[in-house]
Amino acid sequence: IDFFKRINDTLGHDAGDELLKIIANRLTSCVRNEDTVARLGGDEFAVLLANVSGIEGTELVAKNILETMTQPIPLPGGELVITSSVGITIYPNDGVQYTELLKNADMAMYRAKNAGRNNIQFYSPEMNEDMQRQLTIEQELRHAITHNEFRLYYQPIIDIETGQIVALETLLRWQHPSKGLLSPESFLQVAEQTGQLLAIGEWSLLNACLQGKAVQAMSEMPVQITLNLSNRQYSHPQLVNTVERILIETRFNPRFLVLEIEENTITNKLEESVDTLKKLKQLGLSLSLIHI
Repeated sequence: IDFFKRINDTLGHDAGDELLKIIANRLTSCVRNEDTVARLGGDEFAVLLANVSGIEGTELVAKNILETMTQPIPLPGGELVITSSVGITIYPNDGVQYTELLKNADMAMYRAKNAGRNNIQFYSPEMNEDMQRQLTIEQELRHAITHNEFRLYYQPIIDIETGQIVALETLLRWQHPSKGLLSPESFLQVAEQTGQLLAIGEWSLLNACLQGKAVQAMSEMPVQITLNLSNRQYSHPQLVNTVERILIETRFNPRFLVLEIEENTITNKLEESVDTLKKLKQLGLSLSLIHI
């Protein structure tokens, strides 16, 4: 189920449990008596289709499930529409053991989520290669964090009237031991999925402040340091405390720090965002809203 945690957080776990019952009933209504529907745990369900006509038959059932899931659920004061992501694997083409088939279906389901959710993906052998690649990047990222392999580069922001550098935009790079200098596009998604993004973000802020102090010492004019905050970083409950701690540790003047935040990051949870923005502003730094 897509974004089920958000439903639990917003409506409460009791409402989430009731929703799971509705989902189970909807799934059961989409299959035959000889098929099996089971809840694997959390918000994951498995559907086992018996004697189905290959790709065409499974896709027909999966499309019916997607459509049935999106039927509005009435709530006090409104209604709720949920979506789901479906991964499909077929016996015996994709495997003959239960554990292998379940793993393959799971990989296909995560591919469906990465493809934008509310869609169907069939397992393919290439997914194993992608999974292995992600596991490798995950392990290498852990090594990179502990062995200081990340680098910060700075892109100058220039006042075209005076020619003065007024700010430096912080750019994160990974100095990979064998692949060379890597841009965030090649590793940030894996970092977010594996929970390492927060550590990388904290490292970036700490070093931007340390290097920012050196910039202020060398520059005749004040130069701001701009740093982008990811959605995951901004939503973390310790964000304000972390920023405050790093500013104190580095003794970096907060009026030279600009945190860039994407517009949709704020609008997702508007009330909480307003509170976070106020607390960040009280630290003395500047905030920049980016429209994507």
